[in-house]
Amino acid sequence: MRYFLLLFLLVGLLAPRLHAQTFNAAIIGGINLSQIDGDDMAGYDKVGWNAGVKAYAFLQEQLSLSFELLYSEKGSRASLIDRQFVPPTNIFMQYAEIPVLIHYHDRNGMVFGGGFSYNQLFDFQRTVNGVNTSQDDPVPNNSDWAIVGDLTFVIKDHFGINGRMSYSLFPIANDPNSNLQNQQWLNNVISLRLMYIF
Repeated sequence: MRYFLLLFLLVGLLAPRLHAQTFNAAIIGGINLSQIDGDDMAGYDKVGWNAGVKAYAFLQEQLSLSFELLYSEKGSRASLIDRQFVPPTNIFMQYAEIPVLIHYHDRNGMVFGGGFSYNQLFDFQRTVNGVNTSQDDPVPNNSDWAIVGDLTFVIKDHFGINGRMSYSLFPIANDPNSNLQNQQWLNNVISLRLMYIF
């Protein structure tokens, strides 16, 4: 709850600057390539959807603040190489994601962004050797805070090609069976998306 209060405070402080500024909106759709650092599986082998809406306001001519509301699928999956060391495993997590970013717009159609994202977990499924083990430890936390880096190439004012990386700031779970030293799970995600800008 305190994180939402901080977000509202930030918006309140910026509201005078946003008044009468240019607002834009966009529809976003694409995929996540994800892995969970700490689950003994390597590679961005889990593919899921990333889709939603975005609103942003220009603070200055080349500086904007954006807010997104996304449906985002994350997790991990054992590759053929992983299966030499771990049983066939599939971890699937569905999140409602709320990124807040600051963007710099250069004059060549490139938009560079960075910020943070709050992620609320609403579904978790794990299968090992085809057996549902979702109730077994580790079970991920209901929330995840991530740092976000973002790059968009705008085409003819209305279309954009977007690439994004996000990484958990805090562990989403502790895994006592992990062979890694810290035994913690962290979401590690690359997103590739298309945008239509109104």
